[in-house]
Amino acid sequence: MDQAIANIVLIVMFHSQIAEKEKWQRYCWELEGRLHEATNTSHIKERDLWRTKDAKKEESRKNMLLYIEAHKGKRHFSCGAEPTSNTNLESKPVNSLANPEKVATDLELRSLGNNDNESPNKHNTN
Repeated sequence: MDQAIANIVLIVMFHSQIAEKEKWQRYCWELEGRLHEATNTSHIKERDLWRTKDAKKEESRKNMLLYIEAHKGKRHFSCGAEPTSNTNLESKPVNSLANPEKVATDLELRSLGNNDNESPNKHNTN
């Protein structure tokens, strides 16, 4: 009889351990599920954040282009601006140039703010 009681106690303990293991296994699965949900949410939010940052950069670029376009031809360098890369024009007086087309070209290059849409670099400087 003692052996039968011992067997019953062992079976009860065995089933108890199985139930405990299943309980912890379900808890681990639940935690894994929450981890996957949190990771997916994090990736989605991170992706949205990068999209927002990229959109902000693009908007900033567009605004800068609009600003540049709006102020094209409105630059005035009469207050001691740095010389342009073509410094040899500054050393020559305008009256010493013989060709009238070259005088006009030199004046356009000096002003840098011509109001027409033609670039000063398109003129022939021969």
